[in-house]
Amino acid sequence: MLLSWAERVFSDEGVHVARINVNLWAEALRDRAVAGLAQQSLANATRAVADVVTREVGRRLRVLPRSSARDVASVLIAIHLGMEVQRAVGVKLDAKGILRVLDELFPSEAAESQARAARKSSKARATVKRRVTRGKARP
Repeated sequence: MLLSWAERVFSDEGVHVARINVNLWAEALRDRAVAGLAQQSLANATRAVADVVTREVGRRLRVLPRSSARDVASVLIAIHLGMEVQRAVGVKLDAKGILRVLDELFPSEAAESQARAARKSSKARATVKRRVTRGKARP
């Protein structure tokens, strides 16, 4: 979910949405009714992301135990909104680099299992190499 949000910011539609969002945030500063809608929207997004964070923490414990899912969600949303603002005003961002960083910070389960398999395979090759170099080539 989080990576798909980030990927969308880099699409043509994402830039258009980012520009609309920046205008809405600016209007929220002037109009209390719009500010209320913006706050409600952010609260809904925070709840949705916090649910994902809670699920991921339960599966992987990748977040510090002292951090609440809501706090983590607030930081992730702030990062996303910052990328939206940068895209909206025309800042050139390295989409591949940013997505790579996000994937490293929040790897998908598939990526984690691939990394574990690669480490396991690497250890197995190292063990065979040690046996062969000792003259004990056995499986």
